[in-house]
Amino acid sequence: MRRINRKIVITLSIFALLVPLLAGSAVAGNIEPRGSYVVVASEETTAQGDWQKVIEQLRNKYDASLVVYRGGVNDVIPVLSEYMPGFTCFVEPADSADLDFVVAVQRLTRQLDSDPYTDTQWAILTGFVPEDALRIVSCSDELVVDKIFSGTVSIGLDNVAEGYQFDEGKPAAAVQKLADGSTVKLNCPADSTRAIAAAMQDNVDAIYTSGHGSPTGWQIGYNYRDGFIRGADGQVYGYDATGKTFNFTTSNTKVYLPCGNCLIGNIPQRDCFATAMMHSAGVNQMFGYIVVTFYGYMGWGTNTYFGQLGGKYTLSEAFYANQQALLYTLGERFPALQRAEFTNYDYQTIGQLADANGYSENNDAVGMLWDRDALAFYGDPAWRASVMKTDCGWDYAISHSSETDWTLEITASRDGSWPDRPLVFMLPQRIENVSLTEGIEYKPVITDNFVLLPLTGKYQAGESIKLAFSADTAAAKRTGKALEPQFVGVSIAQKYKEALTAAPAEYRPLVKAALAAAGDNAPEIAKVLTGVEAGHREAAAFLIAYMPKSDLKTLGSELLIDNIELTYQAAESKQWEGIEHSIFLNNVLPYANLDEVRVNWRSRLMETFMPLVKDCKTPSEAAQKLNKELWTLVNVKYSTEREKPNQNPFESMESGLASCSGLSILLVDACRSVGIPARVAGIARWPHKEGNHSWVEVWDGKWYTLGAWDGEGLDDVWFAGDAARAREGSPYYGIYAVSYEKTDNNFICAWDPENTEIAAVEVTDRYLDMWQPDRDGYLTAVRVYDSNNKRIAAQIKVCSPGECFPLATSRDESRDTNDTATFALTPGNPYKIEVSYEGQTKTIEFKPEDKPFQTVEIRI
Repeated sequence: MRRINRKIVITLSIFALLVPLLAGSAVAGNIEPRGSYVVVASEETTAQGDWQKVIEQLRNKYDASLVVYRGGVNDVIPVLSEYMPGFTCFVEPADSADLDFVVAVQRLTRQLDSDPYTDTQWAILTGFVPEDALRIVSCSDELVVDKIFSGTVSIGLDNVAEGYQFDEGKPAAAVQKLADGSTVKLNCPADSTRAIAAAMQDNVDAIYTSGHGSPTGWQIGYNYRDGFIRGADGQVYGYDATGKTFNFTTSNTKVYLPCGNCLIGNIPQRDCFATAMMHSAGVNQMFGYIVVTFYGYMGWGTNTYFGQLGGKYTLSEAFYANQQALLYTLGERFPALQRAEFTNYDYQTIGQLADANGYSENNDAVGMLWDRDALAFYGDPAWRASVMKTDCGWDYAISHSSETDWTLEITASRDGSWPDRPLVFMLPQRIENVSLTEGIEYKPVITDNFVLLPLTGKYQAGESIKLAFSADTAAAKRTGKALEPQFVGVSIAQKYKEALTAAPAEYRPLVKAALAAAGDNAPEIAKVLTGVEAGHREAAAFLIAYMPKSDLKTLGSELLIDNIELTYQAAESKQWEGIEHSIFLNNVLPYANLDEVRVNWRSRLMETFMPLVKDCKTPSEAAQKLNKELWTLVNVKYSTEREKPNQNPFESMESGLASCSGLSILLVDACRSVGIPARVAGIARWPHKEGNHSWVEVWDGKWYTLGAWDGEGLDDVWFAGDAARAREGSPYYGIYAVSYEKTDNNFICAWDPENTEIAAVEVTDRYLDMWQPDRDGYLTAVRVYDSNNKRIAAQIKVCSPGECFPLATSRDESRDTNDTATFALTPGNPYKIEVSYEGQTKTIEFKPEDKPFQTVEIRI
């Protein structure tokens, strides 16, 4: 660490008519953005009346130009390079403001000139509904943050007048800072969900969170059991530790900083936490990670500039400055990665990229490259929100002594240390031909619109630092408001005219949107419509119209064309009667079920299973025959030792092992390969016990239940009594069946509960009508294990004084983990449980606790 104790002078050539003195804001946010603001939107967005209002409000507010792209957002790069705006606002409906859009914006804003730095302060303006964006744009008052809600011990209350702080690592630990400056401990229960909701509604100006997060919300307790703050249908709500939910609304204007949360900035669809915070929590500006976060440079670093430097940076400026700091540090430490690009956001891919550039197993290299494009910024980039002005230990001023000489002076007001990020000072005019005259030993970075100064070490009160360089005013760029929108690129309709013409008219709007979402993979998707025979184009259009975004961006045309042609081949060779066309499209045609790895399974399964069902008269008869015999044919069995829960058919057949979900995927695909309508169904959490379950539904005039691998008949399954306890209307405790066609519901996978790409229909009511709970009251499940810790089928005898239950048999490893021998035992009563297996007997005494479901595990 070194002490900065010299004076450095820097001079720059700027129009004398510019502001003669800039002080107190490290970026030149006090410069009016008129004539330097560009709105960017797609042609589809500008054609929507409600979004037109948002765009016009922005243009009128900032005298802004409008650039409209017809194809992809990268089409705007040449025009933005001409404008070089101070602010760029990307107006994008939430349905398409996804991870890929954010990454594209991050990268294109660095490509407006030749240096590696971000060239414009940017934000994505979106909302659950267009009115949210219009409200954000209509806010002209600056926000001064003096009262906060902090859900993390990393953000304290020292620099604000009032606020709340909750500890994400310790239950019931919460304090409140009152208006008189005193701090009191809150009487907060261990489940702090309602207390947090109340604090968030108490007119706070900023919300800070950290810990586990997802596109659907914030998990309050990081390492202990607590509730959640979530969003759905535009509404913020609490979800406490018992599963109870309650909506709440807070409408005062605020900013949101989820500094350490994974995925909260990700908007995979319109209905998510970020849009709910904008819609019903008054959030005007926010940032958030669009992927998981493990390194934290962008999240926590943005708050370093915003919250720890005395109000010198607005939130938008802090985000911009921290971007430059990361790019600078990346270039200094790992220069080969500063401009590196990658396609997949996973640690292995980025790690391999770092390794290939000579930074083998360097967590900093991987972490900084990971964070470079991982943060989204939402709102109006020119709107000003900052913390209260305080003395951070230093201040600065930019002034000019002549038309060509400018001085940046930094003065320390007390002893202190420079922040752990370089200081970034935005210039009020773009410059070129820079010549550093003094201060080269401090290695400042001077770009066309900012100075970055990497100061380290300590400073002393009264110390003054000066920097000086000369530069020309940048050559004139296109500025001012364009009277007409500037249209760029080739439209999807023009580029894929042949494919769109091939699609039935009713599907064309959806297919057009899908092609736009497919990005670079759009040519492969378009080939499907032109590559199938004319009679199968509706099927192709159906698959494309409702295809998950991840598949649109990755699947090749060959897999999809084969899938379509073989589906019709099976249907024509085995004419099941009474299958409605909509059922055929949604439950026979699809190439996948959940989030399993996509493979071309249909040909192999059709060849294997068509002979097995050739004599069956109905789809339901054929489905039952498959469920009894296919497992032996392909040598697959249930096992908790399978590699992963969501295996595709080939993965299950290769390993011979599968979970209930893997078994269900295999059975559904086997059914579909011979023309039987089938779908995966399941429950994300049993409401009365631990665990989840997946099974199969098959169509034969109506939907029937079939337990994959279990061997029972239609609607004859071991989990009938459990399913009868499902809770209608609950996304976790209700029963849902997968739908390829989009619906208002998602199928929640236990291994990836935040995946929003799997559509579903709720079918809980059918199960509640069909079955009764297995037993009323309190239940005790008994599992028996051998010396190798394997479940075994032992005889179980349960007795209390004066009463014995009928003998039962425990389930072995061939049965689902949640399939147990279960007894209705009275809490507090003494029981003896005797288990017998291969001549061995063991007896234990057991007194049930006062809870709805519990499990006894016995080893013999």
